[in-house]
Amino acid sequence: MRLSAQIVWLMLVTMATGCALSPRLPDRSLKTLAGTPTRELERGYQIHAPDVLTINFDGLDDLDGSYAVAADGQITLGNGLRLRVDGMPIAEIGRILADKLDQQPDQVHVRVAEHRSQVIFVDGEIEGQARAVPYIGPETLPSFLKRTGGLTESAAPEQVEVRRSNAAEGRSPETIKSDLSEFIKHPEAARQIRLMPFDHVSVGTSRQSILRRCLPPWLSKPWLSATKPKPTATPADDPPSS
Repeated sequence: MRLSAQIVWLMLVTMATGCALSPRLPDRSLKTLAGTPTRELERGYQIHAPDVLTINFDGLDDLDGSYAVAADGQITLGNGLRLRVDGMPIAEIGRILADKLDQQPDQVHVRVAEHRSQVIFVDGEIEGQARAVPYIGPETLPSFLKRTGGLTESAAPEQVEVRRSNAAEGRSPETIKSDLSEFIKHPEAARQIRLMPFDHVSVGTSRQSILRRCLPPWLSKPWLSATKPKPTATPADDPPSS
């Protein structure tokens, strides 16, 4: 026995109002959330092989260049100087180079040209496919998701998990659960979660999307209409200051 159109529509409206349990982010690209400052990323990033460093010296132009960290954790400068940099932040590398080359610390400029040694795994409702993304330092979770391209339309912002093995520390694995919609309301809360090398970030699928995928094609359009959020008025931009 086939259901009448009225009954089907009533079922859709009931599901839309009673089962729309996943909040919708106004901006799935997460542009409204601040990224992690570069100085924080650099301060917390430890160099390992095969990262590539760019080093510039004030007054020693012949030593300027890009240096890949070898398997033994060392770099070799153009003058033959070998320096072990494995496990060091770039600020420490700069200080050691300045000391060895009889320069002031502010005359040596070190940055990571290519982050090759560590990654973060990401999957679920993110733009693009599941993949390994270069780890660039102790990034906040929203900043990382923003860097990877943002979330899909089917993402459940309240179902974001960070799985951490803790193998290097000899501790039990842990799972950190987060709600991105709370970070929108309280941006300072996003700073409490910092990603570590080889973390696994997973974004869940909203309940609305799971239900929609279960519907036959002829019911998809009515379902989308019933669950589509109403547009909200946005305040006019402030006039530019004179």
